[in-house]
Amino acid sequence: MFENLLQFMKLIFSSYFVGLTVFCGLILSFLYPYIIDKEKAEFKKEYKIGRIAGYVYIGGSLAAFFIVKLFG
Repeated sequence: MFENLLQFMKLIFSSYFVGLTVFCGLILSFLYPYIIDKEKAEFKKEYKIGRIAGYVYIGGSLAAFFIVKLFG
């Protein structure tokens, strides 16, 4: 069962996919909050959620990629 899970993760977490998630996570963490802050609207909670979601997105994809590379 563990081997099947690792094989499935190998298919998903390729270098291309992780690079794409890091790129999208950087946009979500830095560009999106900047755009919301620039509009001077009342979206401070969305600003924080977007920034944290970007960090989690980047960290999760990198962690899964390293797990696949180490154990796969």
